[in-house]
Amino acid sequence: MHIPVVPVVERGALQEEKIANSLRDSCVALLRGHGAYARGASLWEALHWLTALEESAHIALLRQAINRS
Repeated sequence: MHIPVVPVVERGALQEEKIANSLRDSCVALLRGHGAYARGASLWEALHWLTALEESAHIALLRQAINRS
């Protein structure tokens, strides 16, 4: 799964448009320096995607720590 990362731009329509465009192609997007956004058919589905993203990031962090040992 590809997770788009939206660069930080000045607050306003441009930033909102970039987030919206990213969420057209993916269920989640990261706003660099701010956090994650998700979309779903329901609030619960969006929460599912955010939870999956958080758990995946945690696993990646643990794997990185193990590889450094």
